[in-house]
Amino acid sequence: MRYNPSLERTATKEWSLRNEILSITHQWPRIILFCLIGCLAGWAVSWIWPSSFRAREDLYVGLNIYRWEVDRNPQTFAEEVSFNYPDDYKNWQMSNLNAFVLGQNTVRRTLEQLQAQDPYWESVDLSEFTGLLRVFWRNAGRWTLAVDHPDAKRAAQAVSAWKSVILEGIHSAVASAQDTLAYDYQLQEISANQVAVTQRLAKLNQTRSSLTTISQELAGMSGVEDPQTHWRILAAATKGADFSPAWTELLNSAPEMGSPLEDYIAWVEGAQILVDEEILSLQEQAAALDKAQAEAAGQYARASQASLGFSANMVVEPISDEPPQTSKIRPVPLLMLVGGVFGFMTWILVEILRLTSRLRA
Repeated sequence: MRYNPSLERTATKEWSLRNEILSITHQWPRIILFCLIGCLAGWAVSWIWPSSFRAREDLYVGLNIYRWEVDRNPQTFAEEVSFNYPDDYKNWQMSNLNAFVLGQNTVRRTLEQLQAQDPYWESVDLSEFTGLLRVFWRNAGRWTLAVDHPDAKRAAQAVSAWKSVILEGIHSAVASAQDTLAYDYQLQEISANQVAVTQRLAKLNQTRSSLTTISQELAGMSGVEDPQTHWRILAAATKGADFSPAWTELLNSAPEMGSPLEDYIAWVEGAQILVDEEILSLQEQAAALDKAQAEAAGQYARASQASLGFSANMVVEPISDEPPQTSKIRPVPLLMLVGGVFGFMTWILVEILRLTSRLRA
């Protein structure tokens, strides 16, 4: 048989790196076996891995949103966030509660309380302590506070102090939020009274202007002889009349048609005195209302600041009075994942070594 170089080249082309890699990557049972062995190794390591303890406390979080549209205090704290729907209001309240629970003030107060109980915590700084805290929640309902620590006793100690600080702070803030509603109603009532006083003053000032004009006309007249003038004089005073006893008495004492001019002049003067007295009284009322508004606005601002934006209808209470639940944390899922990845990388390394040895051969 004659030697044919083209056949040798054809045979050489039949083996290629591309085909070899394609063949290797389709060995799924082998790949899965390596990953499975890695996962099992990670599971085994998790039982000897240094583990922390986790202490848990559960809280009940409730929120009644039936008055969300008139509760303007949270909107002040939400700033650019708009509450277009009840869910917007509810979601913001939950996020605000989460921010409070993990907020620097809450964490600092908790650490200070722990430092007063146990000298151990004096060596723990704020950032380190913050790293121990966890909070788990999905919505209103059950919220779980958790503290991870190598010592089970101190983990329970920390989560109990944390819960205590949270409950104290929330109850105080919600009480202030309820005060904002009371002050808000007070401000609305004051505002309505201010509008009524302003409108009444405007009406009385018009009446006084009309009475001044009529008084000047009466000074140049010899008598009231026609019905039109008679009713115009009466109308000038009755324009500002209300149902108070003073106005009722004035209207009942109005001169009849054909009365002497002096009766009309005296009656108009009486009306002017009544109008001036009521204007002075209303001006005093307006000043008192302005003062009351300033005081109520200040009280509202202070209560609003203390409320931290929480709803007056928020409820945060402990679910149980039992001691914190403590359990050991084993990073089983994480180590199994790492083991699986390590098994996969081992398979790749084995295949690279096998491929290299084959190429050398």
